[in-house]
Amino acid sequence: MTKLKFIKKYIFRILIILIFINAAPKYIESFESINETFQTDSLMTIDGEDYNIKETSLFIFWATWCGPCHTQVQLMNKLPSNIKKKIVLVNSSESKQTIKKYMEKNKIRMTSTLDRKSKLTKSLNVSATPTLYLVNQNELIKYSSIGFSIMAPILLFFF
Repeated sequence: MTKLKFIKKYIFRILIILIFINAAPKYIESFESINETFQTDSLMTIDGEDYNIKETSLFIFWATWCGPCHTQVQLMNKLPSNIKKKIVLVNSSESKQTIKKYMEKNKIRMTSTLDRKSKLTKSLNVSATPTLYLVNQNELIKYSSIGFSIMAPILLFFF
């Protein structure tokens, strides 16, 4: 990468962050702790391992065929890797093969899970995609949102 491209890339990122930081306090002030339990025991990674929450994470309920989900996932995929590791994609309706193919084709580098028997999806009454939940390491929901959220990346910087 040339030095000029490198500088342009990081100046653009800094400008985006400054825009979000300017807007975020007004947006975050309206958040209230929901403090409902978020049970991850039904989640399994697409590699077949049980998923356990280790830190505050943003869970995105999504589907490969969903246009707003694609936009949300692509937005989150552009975040730095130390932030992306806090994002967990949850799919309850598609096969491992479909999800893996989508992730490879779109170069998605986030944890992807399957909600076995839609247990978590049903317990939270998720009825639309994308639906986002910010969950702390104690499995308490701190924020939720239905639909595409341009502010979702900011949540991970502040929590």
